[in-house]
Amino acid sequence: METTKLSEINIFKVSVPNWKDKKEEVLSLAPTEHLLPEDNSRTYSDYHYTEDMKRRTFNGTYRFSDGTGSHPYANAFFNMIDFKPHLIFGGGEGDYICTDLWCMRYVENGGVHVHDHGSGMSGILYADYDPVYQSATTFISPVRKIWDGYTINYTPEVEEGDMILFPSQLAHYSKANTHSKDRVIFSFNIRVG
Repeated sequence: METTKLSEINIFKVSVPNWKDKKEEVLSLAPTEHLLPEDNSRTYSDYHYTEDMKRRTFNGTYRFSDGTGSHPYANAFFNMIDFKPHLIFGGGEGDYICTDLWCMRYVENGGVHVHDHGSGMSGILYADYDPVYQSATTFISPVRKIWDGYTINYTPEVEEGDMILFPSQLAHYSKANTHSKDRVIFSFNIRVG
């Protein structure tokens, strides 16, 4: 008998070093007044910075090796969290670019529908988050259970300062925030550049 493994999906969890010392400074990058309502009035985002960046420049990316790009806080964000994708995914320091970066604030009952981010790798940093009352992002496997056809969902256990890295094409969603405390995350997409 021969067995072939068709594919494998890796989800990485990385903790930002010294998160407690960095939290307020990272959160200050995306003040509430810069966040606009998303699909509903319970979820707010500054994704418009990413959209504006793409309209203003042909190469509106942040290169991890030299910090180029026109996003208003990409340099500060990646320097604060000391994220070096080549140490996780291999290759060289200049091999990766960030094409999108945004902050999401989920007020009570705010969530996000099932979606994906295209190709490459994506990240979610849990910046203001209470694991007792709030849920992390749920990922949906593209392959269902063999015998009953049910979907396979995975919701990682995370704490503030944890970052989840996953293939951008992996479908995922955020359950509604059932607590009065806001849930704040930063998301980004990276590609080989």
